[in-house]
Amino acid sequence: MIRMGLEQVAHSTLTRRSLSGTVRLLVALVLVSSWTTTLAWAQSPSQTTHDLLIEKLDRVYNSLAPVDPARHPITLRLADLYAERGRLAAMKDLDAGCTVCKMGESDRIKALKFYHEAVGKVPPSQRGKVQIQIGHLQQLLGQDKLALDQYQAILSDPNLDYAKADAQLSLAEMHFKQGRFREAAALYESLLANPRATSRGLAAYRLAWSQFNLNQVPQGLEQLKKILTTRELQNKSGLVAGQADAQFLEEVSLDDATWMARLPVGDPEIHEFSKLSPAKVREAHLLTLAAELERTGKMVEAALVWQQVQRTSPDPAVRLEAQVRLVPLLFSERNTEPSLAHLNTALQSWREMKGCGRPDCTELEKILRGFIVNWNQTEKAAPTLSLRLAYESYLQVFPKDSEMAQWGAEVAKKRQEWLQAETLLELATQSLAEKSANDKSGSGYADKLESVLLSRLELAELAKDQATWDKIARSYLDLSPKRTKVHEVRYQQARSQYDRGEYPAARVRLQELASEVTVPTSLRVQAANLDLDTLNLLKDEVAISLQALAYAKMFPGKEALEFKRIHFKSAMNRVAQLAEKNPSEAYASLSAIDVAEGTAEDRKLYLKNKILLAEKTQKFAIASTTTDEYLALTGLTEEEREFGLSKKAWLAELRLDFASALRATQASKTSLKPEQKLLRLALYADLSGGASQNFYQQYLKVGSEPEVKRSIAAQLVRNSSAPLVEIDKHSSLLGADAELLARLYTEVYVKTPDKKVLSRILTDKRIGKTLWGQTLARVQLLQEILPQAKRLQQMNVNASTTKTLGLTIKARATELAKLEKLAQTAVERGDWTAQVTSLSHLATESERFYQEILSLPMPEGLTPEQESEYLSLLTQQAVPFKANADQAKAKTSELWATAGWQQALQKSVDEAGTFRSLAVEEIQALKTVAPQQTVVQLESLQPRDVAQAKPSVAALESARDEVRQSPFDVKAIQRLLQLEKQTGDFAMVQYLEGRLKDQAASAPLQEKTL
Repeated sequence: MIRMGLEQVAHSTLTRRSLSGTVRLLVALVLVSSWTTTLAWAQSPSQTTHDLLIEKLDRVYNSLAPVDPARHPITLRLADLYAERGRLAAMKDLDAGCTVCKMGESDRIKALKFYHEAVGKVPPSQRGKVQIQIGHLQQLLGQDKLALDQYQAILSDPNLDYAKADAQLSLAEMHFKQGRFREAAALYESLLANPRATSRGLAAYRLAWSQFNLNQVPQGLEQLKKILTTRELQNKSGLVAGQADAQFLEEVSLDDATWMARLPVGDPEIHEFSKLSPAKVREAHLLTLAAELERTGKMVEAALVWQQVQRTSPDPAVRLEAQVRLVPLLFSERNTEPSLAHLNTALQSWREMKGCGRPDCTELEKILRGFIVNWNQTEKAAPTLSLRLAYESYLQVFPKDSEMAQWGAEVAKKRQEWLQAETLLELATQSLAEKSANDKSGSGYADKLESVLLSRLELAELAKDQATWDKIARSYLDLSPKRTKVHEVRYQQARSQYDRGEYPAARVRLQELASEVTVPTSLRVQAANLDLDTLNLLKDEVAISLQALAYAKMFPGKEALEFKRIHFKSAMNRVAQLAEKNPSEAYASLSAIDVAEGTAEDRKLYLKNKILLAEKTQKFAIASTTTDEYLALTGLTEEEREFGLSKKAWLAELRLDFASALRATQASKTSLKPEQKLLRLALYADLSGGASQNFYQQYLKVGSEPEVKRSIAAQLVRNSSAPLVEIDKHSSLLGADAELLARLYTEVYVKTPDKKVLSRILTDKRIGKTLWGQTLARVQLLQEILPQAKRLQQMNVNASTTKTLGLTIKARATELAKLEKLAQTAVERGDWTAQVTSLSHLATESERFYQEILSLPMPEGLTPEQESEYLSLLTQQAVPFKANADQAKAKTSELWATAGWQQALQKSVDEAGTFRSLAVEEIQALKTVAPQQTVVQLESLQPRDVAQAKPSVAALESARDEVRQSPFDVKAIQRLLQLEKQTGDFAMVQYLEGRLKDQAASAPLQEKTL
């Protein structure tokens, strides 16, 4: 500590004592260098003695004449007594803690009056001392200018050389007191140069302080060292020559320690300081030096001092303090390992000593605590293991420091060392629990304990260790003073049992929480929901339903509605479970559910499941009406609306209500690809008698499957009023499938049996290679054979004249040649019907021509030789026809004998369908040439008239109703298909055939899952 005040040892005839402080110094200066030794006292008289002496001497003084020589010693004595009494009063005032100290002033004024009276009457050898006393009193009374003049008068008077040293000292002290350190230093140096001057030690000390205040710190330190090493300067007053003043030296050493902190300090300086310091205070002053170095920010130098103390001190308590103080000093200079070593050593010593070795260890404990806390701040983001271990070591010594335990736990928590964090928080819990139990002052320990317990619960969640959490939960319930989270902890205990699969035990806790009205409603609801979830895991839908109803009665408002909804969902889940095994029972259970108080979502779910269960139980009428009810709901999502529309379309299709199916599909934004949707729309349009052409045309633009596109083009042809134009329109598409194209042409020809159409068809070579092309070629050939045969049948040989005979025979032979050529074509094509027909007619007509030729009458007027020659010529002309007839008959017999022609023809008749007219033409052609017994067989194959083959409207509607009632009855669908074939409804036939195919492949249209 730097002291700027003045200090001086005063000597008086009445007293000799050392006083500290500026005011005490000035009081003491009154008595310095008393002018007489005859009145000297060994010690100051008491207050009563002072008063008595002054009273007596005042009477004596007043009784003497001013010129009486005896009055002079009395005057001087009274001055001394008043000055001393004033000093004592001022001392008493100071001891009482005065701020404006006025006591003793009146006595000093009287003393000053008596000294002024005496100064002119004392001999020169004593006058200087009186003047010094006058100057001191003037200083004490604030008359600094007069005091200065007094001291200057002494210094300028050659007769007062003996008093000059005292005057210089007093004057120097005045300069020092008023901050004129340069002037004071010059006077102190003059005093030191005077070997006869007293108080040289004080002068040297004041010189050092003046230099220090002039910022000449190195010179000041040298001056202090000079005092410590110079015997003559080791006493302030110099009255006891050669005897050192121990207190003075201790003070100088203390200042030395204080000033050294201003300059660079190393081991040499520290060792020198230790050597120069008085042994009694050496260690204390080393501690002061260390403290000053720390205060001025010289941590390395301070550490050197503390290391010196640690090495040299015989006191374990001091060594422990050095260890403690070294910890933050070394750490601040990044000497981490030595710092931690000192920390561990200090804590170990603390444990061994069971304290710091002193009554009050608060400061050292704060240093250790503050060091670890500051260290924590530097590693706040990523604490190290060493930091966590430091907290643990500290808490082994100070286990009741709950804050440090919490901070250490936070470090462990950041390091994800959950077990260590819990251990530290448990230590904090124990400390705070004890403090909270004994706290009578309301210091807030209960709040702190609650906070720590909550931190432990949070830590347990992070640790994800069930055993740890269970222990902490029990601790919270046992120790929590505030119980702010008691219900939550109870819930978590139940939740833990739930997570471990201990469902019965968990349900007991959960139901307790749910039923306690003191528990927050939100937590009660949460417990109730978890209880129901437990039942859900147990798959006990009946219990869920009952418990949900119980909770609905337990809670008001929206919670009750929510539990009613859970009850509804549970009942619906029960329905779903039954649906897998017994759809009928599931439907019955669903029908028993009351959705009157249900939400819009509940009603959606209910109706949706009703639709599906009605389908499963084949209650298609109910499914259909329920679907309409479902679609009438407000707030349907796009997905939900799509579900309803798809069901509506499907159910309508099952009932053969294709118009409704069409409308539903058109309204749907189904997930089907656009081309698939167009096909379905076209199908429904065809089946409902609507306009499908637009859908088909759109598909041809967007479709990606050529085969499907050809089928659609074929359908457009069939529906067209100008089919040939439509074929031409799609020629590139249809031309890729000659068989389909040939069938379409065949269908066109059947509708319009025009020979021109037939000729156009048969000009396409691709068609001629197909089955349908061959059929049409047979039709065309028969159309040529039958008229040709008919022409031959109408021709006869006319023998009326030779010329006519020749012409008719020639014409007859020409027509037979034509028929023969047609027969040859039929043979080449391998067409059985055309061969039989043409060869039969050829055989008949050739035989008839042969017979006619042989039956011609003999011309008149011929000689026998001429007749013979005539007959020979006729025979020669007729024989080829006979041969042709025989060959044709043989071939015809062979053809009639061909195995399976009846079955093939029967099949052709059975499958004729749209092409019935072609089958009729073929049978009629065969009947004209068939043997009698064969004609009977052909007549049995004869198709009934088309008008007669169509079923009645009643029969058709009855068959359709049967399918509506039993959509998946294969036989019912087959019966309807047969009737639809008879009606010639191509679209319906195709649809029913596809439906049978789907069912045969075990892929029914019926939905299977809820």
